[in-house]
Amino acid sequence: MSIFNEEPFLIAEIGVNYYDIAKKENISNMDAAKLMVKEAKDAGCNAVKFQSYKANTIASKNSPAYWDTNEEPTTSQYELFKKFDSFGEEEYREIADYCNEIGIMFLSTPFDFDSIDYLDEFMDVYKISSSDLTNIPFIRKIAEKGKDIIISTGASNLDEIKLAIDTIEKANEEYERPDGCCGAHEVCENESLLATNAKIIYFDDEELDAFKDRDPQSYTDEEISQFDEVFMTLRENELVDWLKSLQLRHVPLPECIKEQALMIISERRNNPVTE
Repeated sequence: MSIFNEEPFLIAEIGVNYYDIAKKENISNMDAAKLMVKEAKDAGCNAVKFQSYKANTIASKNSPAYWDTNEEPTTSQYELFKKFDSFGEEEYREIADYCNEIGIMFLSTPFDFDSIDYLDEFMDVYKISSSDLTNIPFIRKIAEKGKDIIISTGASNLDEIKLAIDTIEKANEEYERPDGCCGAHEVCENESLLATNAKIIYFDDEELDAFKDRDPQSYTDEEISQFDEVFMTLRENELVDWLKSLQLRHVPLPECIKEQALMIISERRNNPVTE
């Protein structure tokens, strides 16, 4: 379904404001989210839009506040985002189902790679925030979904907007990640990763084998630091081999490390160094 065939198309920005409504009305966060959806529907809006993220994928724990702490006493970006990140795939699935039930379109802006993937099932249109307008690997991944895209352009210049649009236009048709892909599909071939004679290469990281078949969302900060220590010692041209090695060893990367690695790999692919 394209939203661009109907004018005007009204989108009610809910974001994460249902947390405040829940507190004010003394109801659950889910009930507050559905209440706001219903109010938007009754007001004649065509769609509602939320924001999907996890604090540990978008902010360092040491990131300072950029707001007036007299108004909001939280002193770090991580702590603030953590207050509003309890919803994940299952919660947004429930909200999307409710939107379908009452007849209003569900949208949510993804702010990390994980939410790009799980929101794909629920949405016909992606929204990219102005904060990600220059995040080219992020934009490319969304473009590869092959769906309509809305981009915010606040605080950007024309060159940045053009680069974002060019990235979308150059993206191929909808990309389907092969089963078993390590996530570095921009630079790897699934056949080479899964070949039966593929050889595992270690990067002085044998201790990471302890995390075989681990849920990547369950890593503690101390465990993430073990991956980070290895990651920081790698040269750029070793990153792909490291991802392959971890995949063959069935060791999933923590999402925050994976996103950094894929960003570096993607930039290297698009800006190759000539010898």
